[in-house]
Amino acid sequence: MSVLMMDLEVYNDVYAKIWKYQYNDQCDLDFCSTARQLNEDEIKGFITDLVYLNELSYNFRYREEGEPYLSEFITFKSKNNIHTLQLFKYLQAIRYQIEFDTILSGYDGTGGMRAKLNDSDFEKFCSRYKSVLDLLNKMIEEISLIIIKELTNYNNYKWS
Repeated sequence: MSVLMMDLEVYNDVYAKIWKYQYNDQCDLDFCSTARQLNEDEIKGFITDLVYLNELSYNFRYREEGEPYLSEFITFKSKNNIHTLQLFKYLQAIRYQIEFDTILSGYDGTGGMRAKLNDSDFEKFCSRYKSVLDLLNKMIEEISLIIIKELTNYNNYKWS
């Protein structure tokens, strides 16, 4: 699989949409309880971690030297008011571009964070970023269920 570095504007748009969830109390297409539970600093940290993981995936995949730095350029400002469907696609794309196994072991299994960190730091790294990916997956799952629930055809079918 190839890895692309997602445009930072995508991450800014994702931040802005997740932040807007804080103001919706209705369980509709613009609601995600997982995202709504996060405060502003947690959302910013989540987005920053996703950028970092995306860049690490790219670096280890293509054996780029240097530490990731792109997260320093996130503005957390968006010119776009994206729809929930666009957020869903962005989150799926971000998840696809993060190769956690490549980050841990390197593209060919000889590098990666396992080779760079001692055992204790490696365990902390895995724990921290696994929880970021768990949160990403939880948001994707919740938003997908909300999208399905909003489909007219879905609502027309019987439960039993």
